[in-house]
Order: sequence, then C-alpha cells, then structure tokens
Amino acid sequence: MKIGISVLFSLVLLMSQQVFAHGGGHAHGPVTEAQAFTIAADAAMQLTVNDIGLAIGKLPASWASVPVEQMSMYKKDKAYYIVALINTSEKKTLYILMAPDGGTYDANFSGVFEGLK
Repeated sequence: MKIGISVLFSLVLLMSQQVFAHGGGHAHGPVTEAQAFTIAADAAMQLTVNDIGLAIGKLPASWASVPVEQMSMYKKDKAYYIVALINTSEKKTLYILMAPDGGTYDANFSGVFEGLK
C-alpha cells in the first residue's frame, strides 16, 4: 500500500510540474527586434539545408552565418515584420517576412511580398 501511495504521489507531482511549466494561455505578444533577427537568422540557416519550395530555392551555405550586424528591420507594420539579412560574400540581401509573434511566412531577394500594404 505504501508503494502505491508513493507512486501515486510521484505521478501527481510530475503532472503538476507540467501544468505549471505550460500554464497560461497560448497567446504570444510581438517579438522584439533582437528576437526577430534571431528568428530570421534561423530561417536563413534552414533555407541552406532544405529547399522548401520558395522561388529562392536552397540557399548557399554562407547564408547560415550572416552576422547580426548585417541585419536590419526593413519594414515593420502592426501585421508583419520584414527583416533584411545582407550577405556580403553573395552580394545579396535576403528578406524574411514574419508575423509580429515571430512566425515566418516567406523569404525573397526583392523585399516585395504580394498582398502587403
């Protein structure tokens, strides 16, 4: 009986930790500019690994290490952000379109995304 109570108590503790760790709503606020740069860098790195069907295709490996000093907030709207990543070795700028909460939507080399104001 003592073992059963101990196991039950342990399970309750484990479950309560999960609830506290993931408590609250799932709504996330806007990311900061620094967070947007990190997300854009991660997106660029992913685009060097896989061709995900965008017009730009799979990017050369040099896009995986664009320094933060070569990133800027190209456009910021309440509905979206566009982060510019300048790759000096490629002599190109990659533009990453993202939601204010950090979700990435698209990427291109023109900075023009269809349907945006």
